[in-house]
Amino acid sequence: MIKSHHHIFGNVWLRTITWAALLMIGASAILIGAVESAASGNTDKPTPAYFQKRNEIAFVDYRVADPAFFKHHLSPRMPVHILGPFEDGLVQMIRILDQYGPLDAVHLISHGSPGRIWLGAGEFGYYNIDAYARKWSMVGNYLINNGNIFIYGCNVAKGAVGRRFIEDLKHVTAVDIAASTNLTGAGRLTGDWRLERTTA
Repeated sequence: MIKSHHHIFGNVWLRTITWAALLMIGASAILIGAVESAASGNTDKPTPAYFQKRNEIAFVDYRVADPAFFKHHLSPRMPVHILGPFEDGLVQMIRILDQYGPLDAVHLISHGSPGRIWLGAGEFGYYNIDAYARKWSMVGNYLINNGNIFIYGCNVAKGAVGRRFIEDLKHVTAVDIAASTNLTGAGRLTGDWRLERTTA
């Protein structure tokens, strides 16, 4: 399975998408550990007992290569839902979140740029946070008081606009946000899966 992801890196995709996008969609196996570790605050992969105490969910944007891979390789206690291309991603998330109880964390795996992410048919950033404030607030309502939203996307929290975006997200969701200030992805491609900026 991992070889197939590397094959994508080396061929057709290299001719059609940017390096930033490559870093986001590659090395799914590495991201699996990162998603699970982010919730625990550790660099090591948490033990199964840790996840028995957590109630978390992951949303993967359809633009990520082979999004179904995550459905089969993240913790069995972490539901994974793919956001499709024909509807606002927040609308999809709210409909799905309504099926679950209070959550400790929501993980968003998507493409990004400073102060902006793509989810489903929607593009969300610092520039339209007011227009989507009600929907973001509804997402936050599904999280416990000290819950978190983790955003895996290139440069989402980079610079002044990136900081503004995650701070505004914290304000409308009433939970802490963590996101990346650099390229997100495989280390061999100068990326990483750390979320360098948080609102905590």
